[in-house]
Amino acid sequence: MNKQQLIDATAQRSGLRPAEAKVLLDATLKTLSSHLISEHTITLRGFGTFKTVLRRRRRFFNPAAKALMESPKKIVVSFKPSPILTDRINGR
Repeated sequence: MNKQQLIDATAQRSGLRPAEAKVLLDATLKTLSSHLISEHTITLRGFGTFKTVLRRRRRFFNPAAKALMESPKKIVVSFKPSPILTDRINGR
């Protein structure tokens, strides 16, 4: 599902016009992004938890260059689904 499909599905389920659903989705995504950028945890009950974690430096072998390389440490977004979402995905 891409962003436009999500907007259309949201509009159908909520009774909003697609333009209104787009504004709502954009505002939601900007809010989520700004909280993650400031390294806050976002918990959506029944869906899951988004949080930022520091990924440490890693060494790896690059077969194209035939050399040992190192990836820099960086902050990445982690998602852990809630047990409710996991059960729904698994059909329980």
